[in-house]
Amino acid sequence: MPLIQHIALLKFIPGTPIDVKHQAYRRTVALLKGIPQVKNLKAGPPLYPSESRGYDFALTMEFDSKTSFRIYARHPRHSELAKILIPITEGKIRLISYQIDLPSSKL
Repeated sequence: MPLIQHIALLKFIPGTPIDVKHQAYRRTVALLKGIPQVKNLKAGPPLYPSESRGYDFALTMEFDSKTSFRIYARHPRHSELAKILIPITEGKIRLISYQIDLPSSKL
């Protein structure tokens, strides 16, 4: 069964107050935890901000299948999350998804 790893990196608008950032972290995790297809959710700020290329916040999550990922992408909570994050990031969000369990014979 394929395992999908989804990664999001976010840059807040310069000058975004720390309390707004912390609220965004909390609301993001709360919203995503309410989506049944999301597995192994992790979120937080960079370990070394000077090496983060300006990204302030990372999310990683896993999905059991491409179908689960598609359901997540259309989930109302995902849409709500976009409404929260896009205004405080000016859309500066990098998204990447991988199928990470391919047999070595397929690599």
